[in-house]
Amino acid sequence: MKIAVIGSPAAANAIQFIMKDYKVDFTVEYHVVNQFEESAQCARDLQESEGAHAILFTGPTNYNYTRGLVTPQMPWSFIPHTKSSVYQAIAEASIKYGADLGSISVDSYEPELVYRAFAGIGEEKVKILSPNRHYSETRFEEGLLEFHRSCYRKDPSTICFTNMEHIQEPLLNEGIPCVRFKPSDESIREQLADLRLQYLSSRESKGRFAVIAMKYTFRFDEESDISLREWEKMKYMNSIRAHCYETAQRIHAAVIQQGIDAFIMVTSREMLFQGFIKGGEYMKLISFASQAPGFEMRIGMGTGHDMMEAYSRCTMSLNTAMEANSGKIFFSDSGEPKVVEIDDPSEIKPAAFLLEMSRRSGVSLHNLNSIKDIQEANNGQVTSKLLAEKLSINVRSANRIIAKLESAGYTTLTGKATSGKGRPERILKITFPPSQNK
Repeated sequence: MKIAVIGSPAAANAIQFIMKDYKVDFTVEYHVVNQFEESAQCARDLQESEGAHAILFTGPTNYNYTRGLVTPQMPWSFIPHTKSSVYQAIAEASIKYGADLGSISVDSYEPELVYRAFAGIGEEKVKILSPNRHYSETRFEEGLLEFHRSCYRKDPSTICFTNMEHIQEPLLNEGIPCVRFKPSDESIREQLADLRLQYLSSRESKGRFAVIAMKYTFRFDEESDISLREWEKMKYMNSIRAHCYETAQRIHAAVIQQGIDAFIMVTSREMLFQGFIKGGEYMKLISFASQAPGFEMRIGMGTGHDMMEAYSRCTMSLNTAMEANSGKIFFSDSGEPKVVEIDDPSEIKPAAFLLEMSRRSGVSLHNLNSIKDIQEANNGQVTSKLLAEKLSINVRSANRIIAKLESAGYTTLTGKATSGKGRPERILKITFPPSQNK
């Protein structure tokens, strides 16, 4: 997919700088215009030549001007004005001119937005001057220049705020203090992601829209202190939330939280397979979730030519995963939706062997890795007393862990040890998957 960016040289350079370390599965092509009126012809040429799949305008001015002359035939969007950009300009003005901003002249940005930004930092008495001009007027930029000059002549303490480099440069050359609004990183990335999703959801991109649903549940153990269990639950839910958003960023997905125990990710079919499945992202989530005792995660996935179709198939997959209660991940990808299990995770990542052991036994990955190290350090054998000592838990808890492993078929009795009175202690060998052995 190719997204064309149309805007001024400075705006294009800013976006290019922000995007240089942002890994995406689409290309960005920059079309520089020296006057915002040139944007219309540029957009018209791109659509006629099919030179891009979507267009991003660097601001609402060239976007609205172009919309008045050219009918969109592909997804269009623009980088919106945000308070983050206003805060950045305020900081720049304060550092550069070292004075309180008692009066400012503002073009392009909405005065209400600028006022809210100032109010947010406790500067509600600032005087905000704005021009009564529209981009459709002839000699629009010349009018803006005269507006700022007039404001400065009336009050030399006035600082100019503009979104246009054609306004800033001559004002600075005349000795008039001026700063320029710059688009924020998050607004640029958000609009690019939005254009990408619009393109993927179009009918020409049938089957390339993907939705991933994840739901988490707790199985309470014998802990009598319910308040402690609730605290642990919230602690892990907060951690899982952070991991979900990090995963979404890596697979270029939009993420929506549903309640406190479910998340929806929207991305492309390609990123679903290459990033989420083959890249092992799903396994990182399951691995982290399994570290909490009794904490379970179910995942369903679906694709379609639009979000509703993909979401419907994804919901069916998740319901099947919940009913199966096996820890497996389900996926629906056909015209006649039929939920099927994805391939054995071990074929994608070797570490999935240990993950499968955790799923079957109900013992967390953290404990399994610790038990594995303990066993290797003790000639390949363990006892409940040894595990209790090394894991810093009581013997009863150690016996519960052993019982889970035994029930799942991962233990072998190798002998018994007697030490004075009482029943002999069992000596066990835990069978770990071959790929995890040194």
